[in-house]
Amino acid sequence: MKQVHLLTPVAGQLVPLESVHDPVFSQGMMGQGFGIEPTDGQVVAPISGKVTMVAASLHAIGFTGNNGLEVLVHLGIDTVELADRPPFKVNVQVGDTVEAGEKVAMMDLAAITSANKDTTVIMAVTNTADMVTKLTPELGEVRAGVVGAVVELKEHVAEAPVVKGKAASTMNWRLKSLLKLVDR
Repeated sequence: MKQVHLLTPVAGQLVPLESVHDPVFSQGMMGQGFGIEPTDGQVVAPISGKVTMVAASLHAIGFTGNNGLEVLVHLGIDTVELADRPPFKVNVQVGDTVEAGEKVAMMDLAAITSANKDTTVIMAVTNTADMVTKLTPELGEVRAGVVGAVVELKEHVAEAPVVKGKAASTMNWRLKSLLKLVDR
């Protein structure tokens, strides 16, 4: 069986997805993953691949790995409501190629907290049903850019499909559709 590692997008306390305070994520509707209660605002890419979505409010970034894994990094809970003064600086745009561990954004944790929003960063594999047999998070205190979860891929998953053109735009559309569930 093929295993891949997902890196932690931020430093902090890595917690099971079931414990995050957002029912769409905690019930697994967005796919398997984990949450991190951040201690630092630096955000890094969890996988090597392409940036396939950046939310207009900058609170979420989607990646498609070189192996086809689709990963959503959601910065805080209900932070979409801060779109008029987003507490995020995103350094990437759709179509950019990133390496796992590369800095992609900054979160202003103090601004999020002062707006009475939860700073928990949620990471979910949005194509879990197609790609993942099992995702095992590495719970506990973590730094940004270390292994956050071991993912067992399904047998049929190719080594390294190329994500471009229509496939990349389909990922962008699918992630935006899924975000509508979370951000209502």
